[in-house]
Amino acid sequence: MGIKVFHLSTSLSGGAGIAARRLNTNLNYMGFESHLLSLYSGENPYTEYVSIIKRNWWSMLSGKSYAWVHLKLSTKTYFTIGSAPALDIHSIKKLGAPQDTIFHIHNWFNLLNTKLMRKMLQEGYNLVFTLHDQRLLTGGCHYSLKCKKYLQSCENCQYLPLFFKKIPKVNKSNLKSLFQDYLNQITFIAPSRWIYELAIQSSSISSSQVKYIKNLHYIPASSEFKKLSKPKITKKHLTLGIASLDKRSSLKGSDLVDKIIEAVKLNKFAIDFVFLSDLTKGDTRYQSFWKQIDYLLVLSRADNSPNVIHEAKLHGVPIIATNVGGIPELLNLEYDYLLDLEKDITEQFLVLHQSILSNPKKITEIEIKNDYVSKNRLLINEYLHFYNSIIS
Repeated sequence: MGIKVFHLSTSLSGGAGIAARRLNTNLNYMGFESHLLSLYSGENPYTEYVSIIKRNWWSMLSGKSYAWVHLKLSTKTYFTIGSAPALDIHSIKKLGAPQDTIFHIHNWFNLLNTKLMRKMLQEGYNLVFTLHDQRLLTGGCHYSLKCKKYLQSCENCQYLPLFFKKIPKVNKSNLKSLFQDYLNQITFIAPSRWIYELAIQSSSISSSQVKYIKNLHYIPASSEFKKLSKPKITKKHLTLGIASLDKRSSLKGSDLVDKIIEAVKLNKFAIDFVFLSDLTKGDTRYQSFWKQIDYLLVLSRADNSPNVIHEAKLHGVPIIATNVGGIPELLNLEYDYLLDLEKDITEQFLVLHQSILSNPKKITEIEIKNDYVSKNRLLINEYLHFYNSIIS
């Protein structure tokens, strides 16, 4: 139908960036015109379908200032309370006409702001947002944890220092106004049932605007699957992988990992821990990481549809994870394990460790991969139908 989709993501790495890259790649593979616009390429390669936006000095300085402030705001959760746009309405209009151009926004920090989004909508463009976290449901935090203020107005935020406490209420009000003023031009994609339920309960978004479509990851043909010769589980030794690139993130459960490591040392269990962030940077480190580990350990306090879990599935690696957010719906409890975040994680892990050694679940890499592929094979068709329905 001649539709063009432009994906916007601040970075090509991180959860939103990886999801955007893979969706863009799959759309182009299907012959659909799709482009990805980003500020940072990171260490990940990009193709002719990916463009890195060059900012002027003022936009870059403003963006770095916002990024520095956000890093200092809270130790409990991530915050984005301001954004310095790298684009303007003139550069947007050069990309395509509103009648055949869709902007799919994955992460808009330092790419857009609400003022520019409003101009795009006034021009007649359709905007799609993937809810990679709770950012668009709140006044700035990416995960609200146990706070429910986002259901009303995000007034007097409990996670922020005194000087910043009133900003989330203003942000949330601006977003709510934007989303309701252009009800028919904005759609939200919820990649998990968990975030879908939060979105339709939110005071900012109409339930009619939300569609449940899972994140699309590269799914190789079955012929590419190879059985590895090494056994996945031995009776005497386990190797666990931690894929979070921020080893000190409370949100990703860094302190919980530390407690488990301490307990393992105390009990002299034969368990090794491999951190992806410790491996030498480069494309080969990812393959090295997945080949080494028997289980992926994910101890998040909040998460939506973590890319690392999708990666584990595609590499045939079973998972031990906390029962938060959208994680449980990604797991198969015939071979994956859930830990209850409301109970003592260390104690649960020690019991689980003995269970794995005494009664390991019989599963092969090829079976894990095939299980994942069978549940996600038709996702690309869902996206193609979705984009066509917006324009038509």
